[in-house]
Amino acid sequence: MVILGLVQNDGWREALRGAVAVSDELTFVDDVPSAVTAHRGRAATLIVVDSSAFPDFDLAPFGAEATPDWVALAPDAEADRAALRAGAADCETEPTAARIARRIEVARARQAKAQERKRSELDYRQLFETSHDAILILDPVGEVILDINPRGCEAYGRPREEMLGLSLKSFSQDPERGLQRVRETMGSQAVIRFETVQYRRGGEAMLLDVIAWRIDYRGRPAILSINRDVTAKEAHALELRKRDLALAEASKLEAVGRLAGGIAHDFNNLLMVIGGCTEVMAMGHDDSSPFAEEIADLEGAFTRAKALVRQLLTFARQGPTQIRTFKLLDVLEPLRGILRRLVREEVDLVTDIGASAAVCVRMDPSQLEQVVINLVANARDAIVGVGTVRIAVELDRPEGVVHLRFADDGCGMDEATRLRAFEPFFTTKELGRGTGLGLATVHGIVTAAGGGLSVVSAPGKGAEVSVSLPIANEAPQTVAPLSGRRRSQPGAESILLVEDEQAVRRLLARELRRSGYEVLESENGVAALELADRHPEPIDVLVTDIVMPKMSGDELARRLLASRPELKIVFMSGHAERHVLRKITDAGMGPLLTKPFVPAKLMEAVRAVLEFSQN
Repeated sequence: MVILGLVQNDGWREALRGAVAVSDELTFVDDVPSAVTAHRGRAATLIVVDSSAFPDFDLAPFGAEATPDWVALAPDAEADRAALRAGAADCETEPTAARIARRIEVARARQAKAQERKRSELDYRQLFETSHDAILILDPVGEVILDINPRGCEAYGRPREEMLGLSLKSFSQDPERGLQRVRETMGSQAVIRFETVQYRRGGEAMLLDVIAWRIDYRGRPAILSINRDVTAKEAHALELRKRDLALAEASKLEAVGRLAGGIAHDFNNLLMVIGGCTEVMAMGHDDSSPFAEEIADLEGAFTRAKALVRQLLTFARQGPTQIRTFKLLDVLEPLRGILRRLVREEVDLVTDIGASAAVCVRMDPSQLEQVVINLVANARDAIVGVGTVRIAVELDRPEGVVHLRFADDGCGMDEATRLRAFEPFFTTKELGRGTGLGLATVHGIVTAAGGGLSVVSAPGKGAEVSVSLPIANEAPQTVAPLSGRRRSQPGAESILLVEDEQAVRRLLARELRRSGYEVLESENGVAALELADRHPEPIDVLVTDIVMPKMSGDELARRLLASRPELKIVFMSGHAERHVLRKITDAGMGPLLTKPFVPAKLMEAVRAVLEFSQN
């Protein structure tokens, strides 16, 4: 310490000399001006004053910036009290070396504590000024801002002069909740943490993570609040949660798709038998038959069940597709009659197809039929009583797309329903009337074709679904017309029939034999190879399912073609991986019949490949 001794009493001077530590620097002066001069030259940290010689001493002559403590050596209690009133930090009325030394040590400790407090204040101020979080000191009574750091001013979009004195209530979303938090903070010594919403200048909301605790600020209680803006972090976390939900939903849909594909595969085989037997019955009974109405009902149920299975397979992305380029008009025009029968008598069907439908698109024509039929059926079901369903085709050549618009004047949808319209298994229809697959199937077909969908609707104002398909800039390929019910041309060739489902194999073999063909039957590819090896005569046509145990149909075809290059092939499938179907189509190995089909379709396909070979 640097100590000035303003002491005239010789005995007290000696006592002071004996009281200072070896490391201390002691200088005696004779009067106050000398003390001021000495302090300016070598800043003193402590002045020891002889109060009997200088009863009116104070620090005023040392200047406003003077910081030394002073200790009075007083001859009596009255001088002691006078010195304390004048600002002395301590007094000693029995100034022996030992007692003065104790006073000096007290001053030394007091100054060390003051120095530590000063360093802490400097550290705090540095943190306060440079923090990346907003730091506010609040008056707990009115939640008024007593101090705020630069980051806080930046966060709230206001200069410091404007922020000081403001109440947080002026830009809090929930002022009462904020005041409650203030009361909790003031009533506790613990740190309190919570989230709140406050507003920047201009009204932009920010989510704040607040940590607050009680402090002493310039001699009075206050609250230190550290406010971290977590708006962006919360938005990022929300986006991650949305992605997690989307991933979970995708996994769920994948599982449902696999289940739907498996069910559809088994159901397809059952429908093959039902449809085939129905066709055979129909051929033996004309319209005058007493069973004609029942047979027609069976045919109608078969058609509806086939469409439902196709929807399941489309949703599961496992249905066989036959992609080709065709004119939109070639599919839409033949559907007019079907659509007219699809809607009720009290519902008008208005079509505006026109020249715009003459453009070409590239997709599976039967899937386009599904899209049209599903959307018209959906529009019909939205109408209660009398109404109108409108179909229009609009060409947008600059964008390279053609729009198919399906509008109705039915009940319409609210926004929540509209957003879920294409969600699988979501339906607003009563139990038994809807599967929730119609629009989901439409969405899957259209997006797979590179198109887009949009829905405009409001409660009580009907709905309009727009399907946008890319225009194909290539020549159309012929689309084979649907065959009516008729007996196929008989044949006498040899056919190897490979099908793992016994009932389906028995049905097809029976109908092929009725048409005059020689039929070799096998339940899988391995057994079919062995059967072919044991059969030295020619085999004209291989009719095989694609998905079978032990060996797939396409692998069987490749192996048989290696030894019988003249062999003709007809594939059957209702459930196969698309890359397999694409490989078969690209290789041109043979036509593909989509299950379920009636036996007449198989007869046509067999006859077609044989006649193509002969020609």
